[in-house]
Amino acid sequence: MKTNLLSILETSMLSGAIALVGCSLGCSSSTAAEAGCPGQSAGCPATASGSTVQEAETVGTAQLPPTGAEASYDAWLEKGEYKAWKCEPSPHDARSPSPHGKNRICSNAALAAHGAGEFPIGSAGVKELYDAAGTKIVGYATYRKVGTGKGEAWSWFEKTVTDGLIAKGPGTAGTPKSICVGCHAGTGSDAAHSGHDFVYTQVN
Repeated sequence: MKTNLLSILETSMLSGAIALVGCSLGCSSSTAAEAGCPGQSAGCPATASGSTVQEAETVGTAQLPPTGAEASYDAWLEKGEYKAWKCEPSPHDARSPSPHGKNRICSNAALAAHGAGEFPIGSAGVKELYDAAGTKIVGYATYRKVGTGKGEAWSWFEKTVTDGLIAKGPGTAGTPKSICVGCHAGTGSDAAHSGHDFVYTQVN
């Protein structure tokens, strides 16, 4: 089964499709599809693979999520220092084209303070993912600007209690590219959003 899932992932990537985006995450609106976020009918698992590119290990700080090992993300998120960032007051329904369901977003100081144009290296955000009632955190997504450029210049992470690790690593390959960059590439192209540089929601 695992071999078959990996084969699906490799085939999708080689064909240049962004078929993995939101596969099991409920991204199903027409707006979402236009932004590169097909719904569950895409027919492939969100948990097929993380990044195929090894990313250097960095320790998380009060203002930055870590990079590298999955366990480092788990420990950093459990510590909860990001809750002192600029955060939305409460969980809310996903804003199209987000596939994440109810969520709450926090922006670090670098991301919150920046204006238009490319965010500076060190910008980061955390998205708390909630159950349908909006009362229990069931996963997290993080993004951190690690270089100059577009989606590949961000380090992405997403993990839920139901799907496990969905994406981890730079936006150059694997699910960080097909899922995270694939969907966040729509920032700035939709009149309903003021997002830019692969960030839909900037909390300030």
